[in-house]
Amino acid sequence: MTDAEKRDIVEGAVDNLSEWELLDIWNDYCDDNNYYDDRVYYVSDLDELCYGMKATDIISRYGELDGFEYFTDGVYVEGSNDLLDLIDYGALIDYIIDNEKDFDNSDIADALEEIEEEEDEEENEE
Repeated sequence: MTDAEKRDIVEGAVDNLSEWELLDIWNDYCDDNNYYDDRVYYVSDLDELCYGMKATDIISRYGELDGFEYFTDGVYVEGSNDLLDLIDYGALIDYIIDNEKDFDNSDIADALEEIEEEEDEEENEE
């Protein structure tokens, strides 16, 4: 099985995820790799993230998020209404394939199982 075929199978599973599932998996990927600045949050969760901060600190750090649905909270705060603008989709797909990590998601687990089964079939044919 080629790498491109593996990518197609995993991309198919990831493409079918809801936005909140993709966001959760992306943040788990970031945690696994210590990419904490790349985690993505909902702007609606800003109150929880800013608990205990002064209003002036909040405004200076997050003042430009008005009108966005998602944001990253790294060195630079970046907002977007499209989750795919804030994640590295290709890196996530590669990580899933290279580490055979399903992030406790049945669609991704099924895709990884399909890859394994096809590779086993190829080995048995040789």
